Amino acid sequence: MCGSGDQRSPTKHRHFRFGERGELPLASVRLTAPIPKDRIFDVMEAIKALTCTAPLRAGEVLIQDILGLGADVICTKEVDRIQQ
Repeated sequence: MCGSGDQRSPTKHRHFRFGERGELPLASVRLTAPIPKDRIFDVMEAIKALTCTAPLRAGEVLIQDILGLGADVICTKEVDRIQQ
């Protein structure tokens, strides 16, 4: 939780889309470090633009050092590839 006057955001879970072959249409992600509150919407836009191909493993880094803020975006849930 942020204290009063704190200009950083706690890490939150967000979702991004799979281009194809994922058993889920979205996967949850989180940041590895807090980011400044005034950059939250910029980070959310960058995450929304992300498209990955399954499989993904929990803890896998999807975006390293997002927007130069010192936080990585990691997958929080395993998503397997659809077997066709």
